[in-house]
Amino acid sequence: MCKIKKPICRYYITMRMKTLVTFYSAILLSINATAQNWQQIANFPSTERDDGTNFVIGNYAYCGTGLQVGWSTTRDFYRFNFNDDSWDTIAAMPVGAERQYACAFSYNGLGYVFGGYNSYSLNDLWQYNPQSNSWIQKTSKPGLGLSGEACFVINDKVFFVGGNNGGSSIYNTVWQYDITNDAWLQKNNFPLSGSWRASATAINNKGYLLFGRDSIGNYNKQLYEYNPQTDTWIVLSVFPTQARIYSSLKAIKNTLVVFAGVDSLNNYYNNLWYFSFYDSLWYQGNALTAVGRKGGMCFNSTNDLYYTTGIDHQDNRLKETWKISNPVGVAEIENENTISFFPNPCVDKLSINSNGNEIVEIELLDITGNTVLQKKFTKNLILDFNEVANGIYLLKMKNKFTSTVKKIVVAHL
Repeated sequence: MCKIKKPICRYYITMRMKTLVTFYSAILLSINATAQNWQQIANFPSTERDDGTNFVIGNYAYCGTGLQVGWSTTRDFYRFNFNDDSWDTIAAMPVGAERQYACAFSYNGLGYVFGGYNSYSLNDLWQYNPQSNSWIQKTSKPGLGLSGEACFVINDKVFFVGGNNGGSSIYNTVWQYDITNDAWLQKNNFPLSGSWRASATAINNKGYLLFGRDSIGNYNKQLYEYNPQTDTWIVLSVFPTQARIYSSLKAIKNTLVVFAGVDSLNNYYNNLWYFSFYDSLWYQGNALTAVGRKGGMCFNSTNDLYYTTGIDHQDNRLKETWKISNPVGVAEIENENTISFFPNPCVDKLSINSNGNEIVEIELLDITGNTVLQKKFTKNLILDFNEVANGIYLLKMKNKFTSTVKKIVVAHL
């Protein structure tokens, strides 16, 4: 019971509420930068394909290989110019180096393509020099080849995670390639039983891996962080919706951006999510205004995300190229008059209203992706948050016409 005199007590409560609102509103405003819409730009300049690979050097992205229409693997490569969104042709990989499911990276002005599949899984490593427009072969990985592996670069080391050898077995091995010394070293295994067609990147001298599946069909939705100093993995977060494979994971600013892919039920995605290191939360960005797809080549400049080629849910191979600037803004509700909620921040009760007669499904997720509560209603619903801990949550709302995710703050006095 408050023992302060009533006027002072009311003033104290009012000021504390204003402080909480100001604090959480500042958080929301800081991460609600306006995202741009996707725009279609110049097509990939060769045949439609999926499962190609790419690397970025300076103002250019280098894209090639993959499985083209007619089920044949390719070795051709093309250069994309970030300055004017144009394509031109560069030297193809050598004859006999055709492949799909390869992994590519760049370091110190040179590009590299490793492994992949062409009748069998490959263990070869090729280096591309943009100055001479030529390819040379480097030291191959010891032992079995890998296809569908994920990779990321930290300083002058590249780490390759998982993959398979063309059969049903999916590995959890981690191999390190020392670029400076052209040497290979096996590291501690990835903590899951296997990882195939996962998505990986690096930021701030740490590696990150999301998605992928194992040999018995389990799909991973945990975001793993790798520390090269200790050769250890930890679970950093949990992706808030369906796990998937054939997706992409890119580091832009202080975020990890996820786009496209397919889940275990063969649903193809055109949505975009990003994980913010500022608050360790997932946010939904603007979806692509075209059908879902998987296995395309995804790359980024400092502020823009690009996606080219891939395959859709009807097995149509693609050559479209799409671009979104500032992809780490937050998408708003498609129709604000359809579903609304207030107040936000919420002290004890949240009102959710729908203008239609359709059933509305809601789900509240905490920062780890765990479901706190689920409800269905038609017109109006009042949620009691007295038993919900203070913090930032994701509120998923959908009806027949709208599906969206909004951040909500619970701020008890």
